[in-house]
Amino acid sequence: MKHRVRIAKVWLLAGLTIAAGCSQGDAERSELERGQPSPSAPAVGVSDGQARPEAGGGLVDEPLLYTQIDDVAGTVTVTANTEVNRHSVEEEVASSWWVTAPSGASKVDYDIEFRTDKAFVVRITGLEVVESVYFNLNGVMSEAGQSFAQDNASRNEVIVTGKQQLQRLKWLDGKGELVRELPLSSALMIQSVDTDSQAGNEALAVYSHGSQRLVQAESGEAADSGLVNWAGTVEPYGNDYGSAILYADRWSGDVVYGIYGNREVFSANRATGELNKHYVSEKPIYGIASSPDGGRFAILVPSDEFVGPEADLIVFDRSGKEQWRKNKAAFSGHSEGFVFPYAMSWPEENTIVVPTEIEGDDRSYRGKAFVSLIGDKVIKQRNEALPEDVFNSFSKEIGEQDRDSLRHVLRGSRATNSEGKFVVQGSSASSWLIDTKAGEVIWLGTGMPLQWNAKGELLMWSGSSEQGIQPVGFE
Repeated sequence: MKHRVRIAKVWLLAGLTIAAGCSQGDAERSELERGQPSPSAPAVGVSDGQARPEAGGGLVDEPLLYTQIDDVAGTVTVTANTEVNRHSVEEEVASSWWVTAPSGASKVDYDIEFRTDKAFVVRITGLEVVESVYFNLNGVMSEAGQSFAQDNASRNEVIVTGKQQLQRLKWLDGKGELVRELPLSSALMIQSVDTDSQAGNEALAVYSHGSQRLVQAESGEAADSGLVNWAGTVEPYGNDYGSAILYADRWSGDVVYGIYGNREVFSANRATGELNKHYVSEKPIYGIASSPDGGRFAILVPSDEFVGPEADLIVFDRSGKEQWRKNKAAFSGHSEGFVFPYAMSWPEENTIVVPTEIEGDDRSYRGKAFVSLIGDKVIKQRNEALPEDVFNSFSKEIGEQDRDSLRHVLRGSRATNSEGKFVVQGSSASSWLIDTKAGEVIWLGTGMPLQWNAKGELLMWSGSSEQGIQPVGFE
């Protein structure tokens, strides 16, 4: 369930430092009451500390807020370096309050205690039944009429974590309301897979320790994948996503290709349980894809002798004989020495899609490279971006100053009954639903938006920051 409480509103802070279970001693409390952040507790929103010119020619400190969060006690302690206008605090918290909670949960309440002219506490009750609460302090003013808003809009956003941070898949309707959910407490990785050659992304493969479940994107039905995992015959490479197995994205036939230990390519027959070994790589394998007819497979391996971001694309026949290669065909930014899965797909007989980086005027962007197996043609396409006019209309609501800082953007479409809608994940973990037709913005919580289904429902992963999961194929 998702509800909004009129008397209060809470926003998520992008890049927020959360001090879970932090309790303040008497010495810390005295510092707070004097309007200074405690040196022993993490302060949210550190600035450059520079004074700003005053109209009369002198210097005046830039108005700043410092936030400390105690998830256990359900308190948000805010201190300022100048007197705050109390009415603006009450108005801003009340106007920006969002709550995400399981279905049937009761509403959350809060009160504001002003300790001094420079310090106040937002005390929240009911966190035991919710996932998270969000509010924003960018609209708070000083008594002198100065704004506490910063160039980094997320600086004054706050997230308080509730007690219902369960690892699960959620289906949300066009208003962000919960339709159904599927608990997945031991999941390590979730992958977009094609179970029908005519309809991509209709299912999700959820990897746990030693097993996979196939979840239908439209109905939410979940069942064992029917795959018998390869046990491995050579020493595996370690990886940084926890699963020894990674399958290709094409599950449309009985035979599915996979890799074990980032080294061995095998195939598994879901109907018979038969396993076949096809290839062993000396370098760690980042990703795998199978051709539309199942007669070939392709892998990505590091281009360099070390485990780096660039990858070579190699195509093999079923016997494991190399047929084609393109060096440095793919790129996915990560630290050297770490092995993460690279999303690949083989949508057409002579085209393979791999991750890439696209250079802009002053920065690089994540994207896809459509690599032709005929000739040397490569077409690069930037990942979905929020249109500039949409961003300009809703940037204040989603707390972002730069649309390029958005981590992930899902555009709705007529095919998925979600035309005119966008789901964005901000520079923090916050996700927002933007409905351009209704002119609405809805906070979806701190989960990871995955994809739309044919009903116009949004599939979203939800879990605490400690319950990380590796997504594959949702770029």
